[in-house]
Amino acid sequence: MEEKELDIKFTHLLLSFSGILLLCGALNYSGFCFRELRYLSSEEQMESLFNIWNRSSLSERILIDGEYKVLERKNRYASFEEFLVKHPNCCQFNPDGGYDTGPPHFIDRITGYDSGSRILLKFNEEFIDQDGNIYNKQIEIVDRLQNCGESMW
Repeated sequence: MEEKELDIKFTHLLLSFSGILLLCGALNYSGFCFRELRYLSSEEQMESLFNIWNRSSLSERILIDGEYKVLERKNRYASFEEFLVKHPNCCQFNPDGGYDTGPPHFIDRITGYDSGSRILLKFNEEFIDQDGNIYNKQIEIVDRLQNCGESMW
């Protein structure tokens, strides 16, 4: 009799643990951010991708007249709002089109490593070379973030 009670308690514990894991996996899959205990809005995710890009290196390898040149970005933005004022139609959440990001892996979704949402930032940026020449180049950033807005890379 005692052994049967132990089996029932073990089964109850195992089912409870499995249910909690299933719930956490389902919330992660849906894009829930556990650190903040909420879902991030599409604007917050776009701002997060912008901040990652804005903090990155100011120098870029740009193809100009068939030759790659290392150029410096002319501007670093103080905020996402300043960026939106200069580029009002820059951002899309889950854009249509053939942007090559590939489908997210299931394990990345249930662990929160991939939110499953695709973000597009498309805008013109000014670059300057060592001689002071200014080049205008269209920048297109397509990426997915983790559930709490961190870069996957």
